[in-house]
Parts: sequence; structure tokens; C-alpha cells
Amino acid sequence: MYKFYVIGNPISHSKSPLLFNNIFKSLNINAIYKPLLIKNPHSYKTFIQDIHNTNILGFNITMPYKTLAN
Repeated sequence: MYKFYVIGNPISHSKSPLLFNNIFKSLNINAIYKPLLIKNPHSYKTFIQDIHNTNILGFNITMPYKTLAN
């Protein structure tokens, strides 16, 4: 199964998991899209570095972490 995430804090408001999981289902794609709460603004960098050692294929970053990524 392919894995995708939306990361940030807060994360509960994100509609991305609902949207993408419906798309995956309708297109019969074996994938899941999940929210991932990252409380420390600098912890997302560890997540990004560690992604190479997982089966995660992609992720999105929510505000306010988008501004930190630049």
C-alpha cells in the first residue's frame, strides 16, 4: 500500500485526507492519505530526512510549517 501524509500543527482541520482517500478509492489505487500531527515546528525536518527509509511516497505540509520550510 502506498502511503501519503499531510503534516503540521494544527492538522485536524485538513480536508486533504478525506479528499485524497476518496480519489484513491474511486480510481482503485491501493493507497492511504493520513494526517500526521507534528507538534515541534522543527521536527518536520526529521520526518523529511527519515522518509527515505520508509514506504511513504509523498506528503504535504500545512501552515504554519510551510513558511518554515522555505
